[in-house]
Amino acid sequence: MLASSLFPDNGLASLAGTLLAAGHRVKVLDFNTVSVMGRLVPRTRTESLSELLPALARGPTQEELARLLQINAELEMDLTILAESLLEQLCAEVDSVGADFVGFKLWSGDGFSASVSMPRGCAAASLS
Repeated sequence: MLASSLFPDNGLASLAGTLLAAGHRVKVLDFNTVSVMGRLVPRTRTESLSELLPALARGPTQEELARLLQINAELEMDLTILAESLLEQLCAEVDSVGADFVGFKLWSGDGFSASVSMPRGCAAASLS
């Protein structure tokens, strides 16, 4: 059985409760959602990968390996574009509420690097 990470986040709830108890305004942003996951791996990429499944089972040709590398590069670009979009959304929310503290959740795996870079991007944007 696989555990899904697409469930309400207790860590965000705990952070929100602690900040509320200390008198802060709180807004929870959970970017670990089905809609964000759909943007992370667009249908066109899923379809392209599905077409290559038989090749992976039998052992891909050089051409099929090249296609997999191309899809991987496209997925990396999709991730970059999505992270930039989420950064804009996060910074806009932070600015609109005048936040003293920011806590948010992304997806696991590649989301970790974006989790580190996004707050830095908001901090840089607020300083400029």
